Amino acid sequence: MKIKSGLVLSGIMCLVFSLVGPTLMLAQITDQKLKLKQGALELMTFQTTADGWKVKSLALVLKAKKKDRDYRFKISESSWDVKIKDDKYRIINADNSLRFKVKYSPDKIKVYRTEDDPQPWSIKLKDDKLRFKVKKGELELGQIKFYPEKSKLKVKDKNNVETCSMHVDRLIPSPAVCLFEGLSEEDRMLLFALLSIIAI
Repeated sequence: MKIKSGLVLSGIMCLVFSLVGPTLMLAQITDQKLKLKQGALELMTFQTTADGWKVKSLALVLKAKKKDRDYRFKISESSWDVKIKDDKYRIINADNSLRFKVKYSPDKIKVYRTEDDPQPWSIKLKDDKLRFKVKKGELELGQIKFYPEKSKLKVKDKNNVETCSMHVDRLIPSPAVCLFEGLSEEDRMLLFALLSIIAI
């Protein structure tokens, strides 16, 4: 009887895990603190908070909150609204001008500096589902590759030189900001925050 009871209990536990396992896994990803590093140096971190998310860089702190179905980003006394419509996310300045537009699909993300930017950054998922190819217009910038056995991803430039890395349990697009040239620290944080939120 003890053996049968143990088998029944084991069966019940397996059934429960099969039902709630994906939810638990999602919660684990959501609660994770992401650390974007260059060698031993932490360039940026991303984590959930009680009322939203927080991103820290070497000099700045960004706080993000849900605002209805949109988001509000704040760095010190400056703030931005993130307006979401269909597959587009627009980061809007305080004067209502566009800071960035991000167009999202599961296999490709485009980042525009203007509404009709002819040379947007693109982050494209490759067929093996372990890599993103990163471009600016048609110019190849590098790639993000996920190593499942190490729970780590690495960002390498077009010359295959590693620029940054992150310990994480799946491929996510936000480390692509390491390859985006011509950005201020503030701009890089805004995009890192948004791409991280989209990923979770």
